[in-house]
Amino acid sequence: MFYEEEKKAKPPYYKDFVNDDEMIQAAFAAAEEMKADISTSRGEIVIIASDQLLFRSLEKFATESNKPIEVLKERGNAEITKRARETSRFVISMPDYVGGLEFDGAILVGIDEGRMPPQSSSNRDESKAYVTYAAHNRLYVAISRARYQIAIFGCRERGSSPILENAFDAEALLTK
Repeated sequence: MFYEEEKKAKPPYYKDFVNDDEMIQAAFAAAEEMKADISTSRGEIVIIASDQLLFRSLEKFATESNKPIEVLKERGNAEITKRARETSRFVISMPDYVGGLEFDGAILVGIDEGRMPPQSSSNRDESKAYVTYAAHNRLYVAISRARYQIAIFGCRERGSSPILENAFDAEALLTK
């Protein structure tokens, strides 16, 4: 059994896109691909937006494109994830709401400069340090929701998030 589980696992990867619209479309395509690769249902794949604007854009794109989704807008709502699994719908959410839940795969969108961590208007080092600390925590929560596969997407014009630098340096995060 362990061998079967291990075959589903893939190294995490990062991919950047020209703009947010392209990234959002690619997130749903990657979710379908991940679903097939893991041989799981859509309800076992979560798409996690790094901020509220991207979250609303994901929801809007899914609605306009008739993508099968359930929207998770409160922390640990197991009823939404249960319904997603029963109806084979992707879950879209934000890091703040997925704590305590598990999925076979996760696609993180908007993990780029200025969004993760968010742009700080403060010049105080303590404020910048706290914002960076909070962003690390949110990224950890988002990544740790996936059992087998992680895809991390960013916007090329912003550049990759500085939080990912160590992962790139250690070659722990592949680029596509």
